[in-house]
Amino acid sequence: MSTLTDICENHYIIFFCEGRNEEDALRWLSEEEKLTLDVSSCNFDNLRKLRTRKLRTKHLQEILRNDYDKPPVLIYILDSLKETITLPREFREIPIYYIYTYPEFEILFIIHIKEWKTYNRQNPKPKASEFAQGFFDWDIKTEGSVKRVFEFEVTNLVEAAHLLKVQYNKIRDLRDKYGLYDLCH
Repeated sequence: MSTLTDICENHYIIFFCEGRNEEDALRWLSEEEKLTLDVSSCNFDNLRKLRTRKLRTKHLQEILRNDYDKPPVLIYILDSLKETITLPREFREIPIYYIYTYPEFEILFIIHIKEWKTYNRQNPKPKASEFAQGFFDWDIKTEGSVKRVFEFEVTNLVEAAHLLKVQYNKIRDLRDKYGLYDLCH
């Protein structure tokens, strides 16, 4: 599998995120210069524009009609393995790369607080966000939660993303998928 850095080298990268925590993590990685991509060729202005399916086509047309210095490429950070973006017909040649935080972004919180094994022993297994929420006395889906959970150390986020990527490599359906760690250095 090619690295995202190689694939996106000659493109203008437009990011989208499924949720608040994905957005906060991406912005934090960018601020701390932990992204492997050339940030000057990245657009972080429309991160949550695709959340509403009804307006997705309209937003994509507005964004992709802009004139960029390089050919655009889309990177969508999400947890659902089944969700895809359908581009308007006139933009179907634009590549889309999905970065997964499966089963939910909050699995990274669980890894960081060293509760991965406990979580995996749950039967039935709860949603990762519900399990993780039990360890914190604030809403873990609000702005600033990512930094708080990772103790304001971006390297903790990168380490959790790396450990999750290692787990992905053990699962056949996830082995060939990009994870958050594929954006980090």
